[in-house]
Amino acid sequence: MADGERLLQANKPRQAAAAFAAALREQPQNPSLWLRLADAEFLSGRAAKAADAAARAHALAGGDDTLRRALQAHLLAGDE
Repeated sequence: MADGERLLQANKPRQAAAAFAAALREQPQNPSLWLRLADAEFLSGRAAKAADAAARAHALAGGDDTLRRALQAHLLAGDE
């Protein structure tokens, strides 16, 4: 996850998306990783992929109020 975060900070969202996708192969049930993948995909201009990843994060979040609040903040901000 740290590689993806560094790549996002370096304004390389496509590479960040690839890093988050690689991390998800090891932790496919991690909603935070799905949310970060959604961010990277959105910043890459791939709205449909971002929406899919955000939906997956939401489905996995279950009772995680912190993650649900983050998803709500994205929606209120107009993100996919």
